[in-house]
Amino acid sequence: MHEPSTHRSLSMALTTLAAACTALFLAGCASQPGAAGTDRSVTIERTTYGIPHITANDPESLAYGVAYAYAQDNVCMTADQLVTSRGQRSSTFGAQTIGLLGRRYIPNAQIDLFMAAHMDDAMLERAWAQTSAETQALARGYVAGYNRFLADNAATLPEACRGKPWVQPMTMAQYRRMAEVVAVQAGIAALADGMLGAQPPATKAAQPPAADVNLADAAQALRDVGLLDSPLGSNAWTFGKDVTANGSGMLLGNPHFPWSGPNRFYEMHLTIPGQMDVMGGGIGTYTLDATLGSVQRPAITEEAIALHGGEEFEGVLNNLGRQEPAPINKAGLRIDYGTSYVQTVTFDAKGPVAQAILTYGQSTNPASPHANDQMREFSAKRWHTLPFHRDDVVKARVGDPLRLVRP
Repeated sequence: MHEPSTHRSLSMALTTLAAACTALFLAGCASQPGAAGTDRSVTIERTTYGIPHITANDPESLAYGVAYAYAQDNVCMTADQLVTSRGQRSSTFGAQTIGLLGRRYIPNAQIDLFMAAHMDDAMLERAWAQTSAETQALARGYVAGYNRFLADNAATLPEACRGKPWVQPMTMAQYRRMAEVVAVQAGIAALADGMLGAQPPATKAAQPPAADVNLADAAQALRDVGLLDSPLGSNAWTFGKDVTANGSGMLLGNPHFPWSGPNRFYEMHLTIPGQMDVMGGGIGTYTLDATLGSVQRPAITEEAIALHGGEEFEGVLNNLGRQEPAPINKAGLRIDYGTSYVQTVTFDAKGPVAQAILTYGQSTNPASPHANDQMREFSAKRWHTLPFHRDDVVKARVGDPLRLVRP
């Protein structure tokens, strides 16, 4: 949601964080990108739960700040996705190790083969040239912001990727490739493992005429390749003023997305003064009568946090489950998709009011205080009011603002 110059609004800015937040959706930006003499400064303020509030004077500078802030929380995940974009997962992590392509976990050798077969950099560059000047400015800003973070923090990266040769600056070609993976993840990428792992049919003796198609078997075949019972989905409700406590209409959104990889949500507040103001999120041995909360565990750290919820086919609206196949064991069932970002929006005399919870946390760095802080609140069935209005941001601010200047 966006803010025209005279009206502030607040909604779920469901940002497609393509390849770790590379496809930045900025609704309502009307400025001319990269104009000469523009103030290119960016301010990043953090509030409770590590939510960044990013202010800049043009879209390119705003994207620069978004990339920097996102890398502060998720640089290793972004660097991992850049390995995918380069088609180097096998040489970096091992050919048979499982990696993430879009929303499916398949062997790295198949991911690299998909990238080699599908990606046409010349075609992507030609298509990119047809996009708007503002879209191209956003991309330039994001690439430059990520690379600025690496230059500023190379010696202090999280342990998982510190000093690793595969952590490299982002190029515009890699940005385009990551955006392409997101664009085809529900299409050809969802079938990549089946196509790339296909074998010629074995010679068979003459067969009798085929029987009628069994719909149950057909459904199972679709389920086997991930085209049925997809973990991705969402719930949304609207309530009229006659049934809400404050007498104002209310919107509630609850998308079910992965908790890791490029479909993972991230909370942000993005502002270009006088033009836009958006805020929101941009996926053993247990007794048979054990509670879900005693079994289901977070995927990022070893902390034991009880997680309520279940699978959608069981009729559970609070969908939680596992995207990557894995058995339950003594450590529990590692949850990595489902209810991701829950937010309500309503209004009072001051303007928009929103309550929200990011069900895991801002950071994929296990050492970060924001890896699981919101998950604890989610476990306790609590959420927080988003500090959207300027006085609320100042009141909730943690630490000093970070000020950057885009080159």
